[in-house]
Amino acid sequence: MAVFVACDASFSRALKKAEIMPEFVPNGFSPSVKLSIVYPNKKVDLGNFIAPSESVEAPRISFANSDRHSQYTLLLIDPDVPTKEDPSNGPFRHWAVVNIPSSGNLAVAGQLSTYIGPQPPVNSGYHRYIFLLYKQASVNKLFQSLPTNRTFFDYNTFAQQNDLKLVSTNFFMSADI
Repeated sequence: MAVFVACDASFSRALKKAEIMPEFVPNGFSPSVKLSIVYPNKKVDLGNFIAPSESVEAPRISFANSDRHSQYTLLLIDPDVPTKEDPSNGPFRHWAVVNIPSSGNLAVAGQLSTYIGPQPPVNSGYHRYIFLLYKQASVNKLFQSLPTNRTFFDYNTFAQQNDLKLVSTNFFMSADI
């Protein structure tokens, strides 16, 4: 049990250091599902750096400790558009996948927004790319389509309107340097 507490403490510390908690993930949040995200040559690991060129393709995802009778929704947002200091166009919605089975098989899931890899503008500093995994209240949920404009994405309202419960998160940093 001590290992889990240490992992939980380092998880919260990483989110707070990156200023993701409490702005994007509530204070005290503890994941109930372990979310693994792997790009072709890099694994997302609580704030590690992944270059835009290393994240062009959609990553593979998998879950541990998930409820095998449930489905999940995954969002990828960049709140730092155009910069972290001036996020006037953020969050930007990079990806929205719904009705994901507990196996993490995206081939049978629905994409409300296809994947767009990180494209931080030159000299805009580091951007936080945040994956948010939600457990759906119902299986094969009918979601309304999202606006074509991906800027100003209100992920909290989206989650509330669709009865989604945050169960995990992970993030990486990227920049055009």
